[in-house]
Amino acid sequence: MEQTYNWPLNNGFAPGTMLRLRGTIPTGGKLFNINFQTNNNYNTSDLIFHASIRARENLFIMNTKDSGKWMTEQRITSSAIAPGREFEILIACEQKQFRVSVNGFHLADFAMRRAHTLIKALSIIGEVNIVGLSFEREVNIVGLSFESSRPPPPPQPLPHGGGFGGPFPFPR
Repeated sequence: MEQTYNWPLNNGFAPGTMLRLRGTIPTGGKLFNINFQTNNNYNTSDLIFHASIRARENLFIMNTKDSGKWMTEQRITSSAIAPGREFEILIACEQKQFRVSVNGFHLADFAMRRAHTLIKALSIIGEVNIVGLSFEREVNIVGLSFESSRPPPPPQPLPHGGGFGGPFPFPR
């Protein structure tokens, strides 16, 4: 069953801020989307960062919608999110990109195509049950680098299964 969650982001989603989303896709579920929007109405909003998680296709797709037009999407093959299993997605905002981690592994970096200052709302739409959602600011956890000119090394697992409170899963 499709769910729609909507939150205004009165303080925006600035560099140094991270979204932590935990949830499950119901058995038989196909997909859900995470949208950082320019206003509260998904139908009229530009999407500064859009992630489409398509569990049955093993795809994590990222894109931007500017003035109602989709830009070039970035597709990542990943089986990290599957129906019936709990997942954790971290999305960190940096000056020039969004960094995405799934279940304790760095998945992708997505270049900032429109200014983060335009982000005014978050929506999560689709076949997903949210278990936990939080925003974390000024994250000072070992291993986090909000600005890195180096390409990331291969993903490293978090100790003890990657639960809360451990080192941030993005590479140094």
